[in-house]
Amino acid sequence: MILREQAEQNVREARILYENDQREEAITLQRRGALQYATAMRDEEEPAPEAWRIRALACRDLGDYLTAVEAYSEAATYYQEATDCYTAIGSEEGEIAARDCAARVLSVVAALRARPEERLHLLTARYERQRQQLALEPATEALQAECCAHIARIFQRRDRPDEAIAHYLEALRLYALTPQDENGLACAECHHRLAGLYVAALDEPEQAAGHYGEAIALYTAYEPVVHGEQTALALCLRALEMLKEP
Repeated sequence: MILREQAEQNVREARILYENDQREEAITLQRRGALQYATAMRDEEEPAPEAWRIRALACRDLGDYLTAVEAYSEAATYYQEATDCYTAIGSEEGEIAARDCAARVLSVVAALRARPEERLHLLTARYERQRQQLALEPATEALQAECCAHIARIFQRRDRPDEAIAHYLEALRLYALTPQDENGLACAECHHRLAGLYVAALDEPEQAAGHYGEAIALYTAYEPVVHGEQTALALCLRALEMLKEP
């Protein structure tokens, strides 16, 4: 109940801020409120229709706020969440509201067509949303780190090295807050991928060597031996040797 009350207060204050043209502050509070509603409902076996409606409204309004500042990718995520929540109500009114929100999803996705450099964020928005909700809960650093690593891999596959590096580093920061024996292999992979980015995309061999060194230490400790070999460890050792070659 306390979480739901906090959500109501945040949404209420967000509306006041938005009406006074303090849009960024309003978005921050509205986002927190929407996430708090989602967290509060997660422990309910059969949420009441009114709970779905209130959460849907919070998500829809957040989508509107984000659209107003042209944050279309995140807006699409919350409009879709509003669509799902209205559908869950199971009434004709809910279906009408769901169709309206679905139309808003299509509208912001269409707006992204004029911004090809931002369309990629549609792929990362789901993980960003997951991480934001996890951040409201204690002892979720490892799960948050996994979200960051997913986002980093998406950026890496799309040749966006700066964004990929930033998210791998954030994943490592979060993993550092957890027991290493539980996440050592995941940390090794982050360092391995960072090293590759620093070599191939940024031509910074010194940075790469540092991350290869970290990956080697972690792979040595945590990579399983398969057919007598630690494959990722061997790859890192070879890559580091090549960096040192004249």
